[in-house]
Amino acid sequence: MNHRPSAVSDRLLSGWREAADTSQRPMEEEFNHQGQLSDDWDRLQLDNLRMLLRSLRLNSLWSTGCTSITVTFTLLSS
Repeated sequence: MNHRPSAVSDRLLSGWREAADTSQRPMEEEFNHQGQLSDDWDRLQLDNLRMLLRSLRLNSLWSTGCTSITVTFTLLSS
């Protein structure tokens, strides 16, 4: 399957390169200074936060499930 990067991805990558090359300021300041990508930057950060929370929730459910299985097995085998 052949995926072509979206226009947002292309603009984000070029914005990151420009920010790294031209400034010591944080990337979001550079984006706002250029008058572009601030909405894309906010959207990207929100997506990253959602993915992090989803990952934490899944890890929490996984560890809770493993703990309850271990406790149940220990009680049954004793």
